[in-house]
Amino acid sequence: MNSQIRLWVAVLILTLVAVEFSRGQAPSKPVGEQDLTSLLSLGLDDETIIARIKKSGLAFEVSDPLLQKLKTAGASDAVVKAVQDAAKAKPAVPAQNAVTYEQVLQMLTLGIDEEGILKRLSQSPTVFTLDARQVDALKKSGATEKLLAAMAGQRAARSRSSSQKSSCSR
Repeated sequence: MNSQIRLWVAVLILTLVAVEFSRGQAPSKPVGEQDLTSLLSLGLDDETIIARIKKSGLAFEVSDPLLQKLKTAGASDAVVKAVQDAAKAKPAVPAQNAVTYEQVLQMLTLGIDEEGILKRLSQSPTVFTLDARQVDALKKSGATEKLLAAMAGQRAARSRSSSQKSSCSR
């Protein structure tokens, strides 16, 4: 019995330390779909994940398929509810610019050329953390190493002048 109490105290202390650590961080970007999946895969407790969602908001639109994907990734009912509440509280942060994994996969499936996808990614704040299954699906759909690198954040930001020049030359 005594060892169980010690274990619970240790878990409680670690949880409090994690929450306090997350509060001490500089303001963070909204939680993306991949960020949330990563938090779940790290095995963080619900309170820590929920605190991150409440603090930063969401950078993706919430849908039933997405909620099912989160449940499959290990999200508890409390985390799913926090995601739903955050979606109701305010709309997704720059939804018109944010690109999701599913959108990239859809662009590949529709035969959009790499430059078109890279151009779209350059306008998005999304940085992807892909698992092996996702990389495999992207490659099977035609993704190159250049595209995978761009999804991971290795891309040049497009300036307005270069965008205007390319649109004027067409």
